[in-house]
Amino acid sequence: MLQARAAMQEAEIDAQSARQKLTALGSVPGADGSLTRYELRAPIDGVVTDKRVSVGESVKEDAALFTVSDLSSVWVEAPVSVQDLAAIATGQKATVRANAFEAVAEGRIAYVSALMGEQTRSATARIVVANAKGLWRPGLPVTVEVVAEETQVPVAVAAEAIQDLRDWKVVFGR
Repeated sequence: MLQARAAMQEAEIDAQSARQKLTALGSVPGADGSLTRYELRAPIDGVVTDKRVSVGESVKEDAALFTVSDLSSVWVEAPVSVQDLAAIATGQKATVRANAFEAVAEGRIAYVSALMGEQTRSATARIVVANAKGLWRPGLPVTVEVVAEETQVPVAVAAEAIQDLRDWKVVFGR
């Protein structure tokens, strides 16, 4: 009986210690005050993008239970081939188009990796895109266009508009 009483007191001390640790982390105990339900609060606003816990599961104090992502801006990672690497630099304008639906966003290249991928033999360019409406989601397939160089010209026409007529190059337009 003395052993059982000592074990009970140790368990109560452990439970009190766990309650204090949870309170120090900002956790609020359930309505009944037990350790079975706790409200978890993220330090940032965002969306839960990954859940690694199930109801009734026992977890350790340092376990990552959820991943919360701030999707107000997203990264688009695009492969850059070796041939195009000299024309790509941070700060360049990029146009991102969704492949699944009609959506276009403007962004700038924020990062170009220094290392080449072993399998792909390409570097990675990261474009930061504003996502105020939540339209752009992680994993969405997109097409990226980067303006490598711009030149001011007095008159510009599309290459498709130039036609051969006898010995002349002519432009047809509306």
